[in-house]
Amino acid sequence: MSNAQTDIASNQYLTREQFQALSAVGKNDKNAKYFHANSKGPDSEASGQEAVAIGPSAVAAGSGSVVVGEGAVFGAAGRGVVIGSQAQVGADSPGDGVVVLGSDATAWGDKAVAIGGNANAGYTDNIAIGGDAQATAASAAVAVGADAFAGGDQSVSVGSAASAQSQAAVAIGASANVYGYGTIGIGRGAIANNHHATAIGEYAEVSAYGSVALGASSVCDREYAVSVGTADNGRYITHVLPGEQDDDAVTVAQLKDAALQVNPKVARRLGNLEARIATLRQLEARIAALERAAGRS
Repeated sequence: MSNAQTDIASNQYLTREQFQALSAVGKNDKNAKYFHANSKGPDSEASGQEAVAIGPSAVAAGSGSVVVGEGAVFGAAGRGVVIGSQAQVGADSPGDGVVVLGSDATAWGDKAVAIGGNANAGYTDNIAIGGDAQATAASAAVAVGADAFAGGDQSVSVGSAASAQSQAAVAIGASANVYGYGTIGIGRGAIANNHHATAIGEYAEVSAYGSVALGASSVCDREYAVSVGTADNGRYITHVLPGEQDDDAVTVAQLKDAALQVNPKVARRLGNLEARIATLRQLEARIAALERAAGRS
């Protein structure tokens, strides 16, 4: 054991080669490849059981938590991952499975995920992905895209600056904006601002309850109506099956067929009417003749 030193307290051995290898790890040592640290900040702190904290002022308080980055903090008791300068999971955050990746990103709650600079997943099961993405609802909101915002429970926003502000609302497309329970807006700049409204198409807009706007720039402002254009610019609806029920739409072909069936009946009635008019005229002429004859006598 000439190449070993004994730790008397623990009765463990450290070889001279191992000791020299460990001693070689340093900031200015060229033998320490692929890992370097350059900071005069406070040391990291891993207070949670089996926790790992890497970086100046990094804090890993949760059991099994992993924290990497200057000032990064996992302050909760549960498990989770925080990576990025000043990325945070607060001490009051409940539960496990929280993931935060990105400078200044934050998350709170069970299984919350925030990925991107300054992204924020504010409550349980929320997901925010993208720079400044915000998922702030009480549960299960999803915001994906730079500046995307999901503020309602179970709401979804996907796209740069997309915004779903109400429960169960869906906004998909850059700058799509929806407000109202169960509202849907799909397309760049689509707007749906009433409950159960749907706007599909670039800059499509709905403002009435339960209404639908289909197609780019379509507008619907009447309740329970469907619009495929605007007052000045409409669209054809093609390839529609003939209506069968009383509340089905009627096609032009059905109208033409109905006209063909009606026209002969109308013609017959007009013919009968003309014949009666001719008879009345004959009677009128006879009455006039009788009146003249009576006047001469």
